[in-house]
Amino acid sequence: MTAPDIRSRLHFRLALARAGLTQRGAARALGINERTVRRYAAGEPVPTVVWLALNALVMETEKALETP
Repeated sequence: MTAPDIRSRLHFRLALARAGLTQRGAARALGINERTVRRYAAGEPVPTVVWLALNALVMETEKALETP
């Protein structure tokens, strides 16, 4: 077993926070299991497709916050 990648863990958790999502909310929004989200938050490598989807949610959230 490899050690968790702290950068991935921190980036993933930061992205969740920027999107205003809990781990449960992220699982629902991304269409994945909550346990999988917990593994990503703990440092398991995140597939590119999940990063792209999460980034889209972050951008959507930030855009909504900018709109008066």
